[in-house]
Parts: sequence; structure tokens; C-alpha cells
Amino acid sequence: MGFFQFVFDNADFNVATISGHNTFHSMGGISCVTPDSGRSRHTINRSTKLVKADVTGEFGENYERTRIEILPFINLQPTNPSSIYTALNFSRKQSSLHGMETCFVTFDQPLNAKAIEIVASDEILQGVVVRLDGFHLLMSFMGPVGYIMGSSGLEVLWESVYAPASVVHMMTGHAYAHALRAHLLTSVALFTFMMTEMEDKTKESLLALHKAIIGQKPVDLEDEKVMQTLIEKNQQWIKTEKERSRTGRLWLNYMQQVSLIKPLIYAERTGDWVLHLNSIRQMIPYFHAAGHLAYAKSARIYLQQMQALQSTMNETEFGKFTKAKR
Repeated sequence: MGFFQFVFDNADFNVATISGHNTFHSMGGISCVTPDSGRSRHTINRSTKLVKADVTGEFGENYERTRIEILPFINLQPTNPSSIYTALNFSRKQSSLHGMETCFVTFDQPLNAKAIEIVASDEILQGVVVRLDGFHLLMSFMGPVGYIMGSSGLEVLWESVYAPASVVHMMTGHAYAHALRAHLLTSVALFTFMMTEMEDKTKESLLALHKAIIGQKPVDLEDEKVMQTLIEKNQQWIKTEKERSRTGRLWLNYMQQVSLIKPLIYAERTGDWVLHLNSIRQMIPYFHAAGHLAYAKSARIYLQQMQALQSTMNETEFGKFTKAKR
């Protein structure tokens, strides 16, 4: 059998009407089934033809693909408790039909907070686990990054590439795609400046290591002296620059914030559960620093609940849920 998860969010239609009226608000949802063939049991038919040896050796389900199914719309305001309860109860019933003891339902922060209260107050929903949407979490995290870097010159830098009107939304994280690319490119540019102060011998060793990795040669990074040297010199350079000026400390702090974005994206795409939780744990202080208290609170509660899953969930289901796809 497959592993089921459910995701719900706002579904608005006719938002850009000329009058601004008659906008249709509802809650839409999807179910994610892993593997894609896990929705129902099926029988493997006996083959009447001889097949190649490599084909004969294949057995079992392909867990690299997930089926996404569209669920019926809930014709209520998404923030209405009845709408959220309907989504939770529907997900619970569907999970139960497919033999799952625990039901996972994902919402963005405003709906997540209400869903947690509903689950806590209803015995029927005790098997439901409410998750925080990773996409909205990441988009919200780029808001504190932009807030902390306000008036630092980051906006001026981006305006040399993007339209000034777009930069305003990029700094808040609302222009997600542009903001993500801009943060990553800016971080790479700053790291390039750090590399210019590296000794030529270290550069050559690092280049050789890069070629070995690209060539898919077996390399143990923990035993590579060049990596140890690079880490030590990098840490020493960072310490020196932080002590030298407040400007250097600001931009090094910016690089550290951007470095938290990439692990979360990697964890979301690969299913690395430990990295997912660790990334969120490191983001929480920045939510507090920028005054994004709603996400700071929700992320903290989410982290505590997810860390307790191993002691409360069925061992088999927990293994399916946390298994990283490497």
C-alpha cells in the first residue's frame, strides 16, 4: 500500500475583477500518494514471453514517483473553522480507508494555527498530524532576510538587474522566484570575493577535488586535507572580517541566512526529514529578529510536534514518512 499525505490551501477565483466584487473563495486540496501505484493492490500477470535478464531482476514498487490527485473543493471561506474541520475529517477518512493509522495534513501558517486547535479539541481527529507548508515557510523566511538587510545597499544592487517595483516585493519574499534567485546569486558573488584571498596552492587542490567529484571518482571529503584546510581558513577569514568592521559582519550574517535556504529546499525535494527539521530550527531566531512572530510561534510548535512523532506513530508508517529518497 502507498503512503498518503494531504495538502490544502486557498483557492480564489475572479480575484482581478474590475469591480473587485464577486470573488469566489474556497479551499482546494490535493492528495499525494507514494508510490504512484500504491492507491490500490494489483496483480502481476504471468508473462508468456521470455524477457531479458536485467528486466527479470526488477521487483517491487517504484518509489521515485508520487501521484498527485485533485480533491473536491470545499465551498466555504478557507479561514472558516467548518472548512478546516471538513478538510481534516475528509483526510482522516481517506487515510483510514487505505489502512493508515496516522493522517498527515499540510496547511500554510494561518490555517495551520487553526487546524492545530481543532485537532487538539476533537477526539475523532487524534490520529491527524498537522504539518506546516514548507513553501510558505521559505517565502516567509525571505521576508526577515530582506528586513534585516534593509538599507544595506542590497536593494540598490538588485535594482541594477531587476525593476525597482519588483525589488520591493523581492525584499519581502513575495516575489518568490525572483527573490530566491537573487539571494542565491548575491551569496555566490560574496563567496567569490572570499575565494580571491585564498592561496594559489589551496585553489589548485580545490580545483583538483572538484574535477574528481565531477568525474564521479570516489572521494571521502572528511579525509581530504584540502577540505580541512579550506574550512579552517574560511573560519579564520570570517572571524577576522567580523572583527574588522560592522559592514563585514552584516554581509557575513547575510550569507549565513542565505545558506539556510538551500538545505530546506534540498530537504523538501528529497524527503530528508532530519535536514528539514534542522533547517527550520535554525530559521526560528531570524523570524523573531524581524518581528515575524506568527511564523516564529508556528515554526516552534511545528518543530516540537514533529520531534515527538517517533514516540507516538506506528513504527512502519514513521519509517515511510521519514525515509529520505537519496
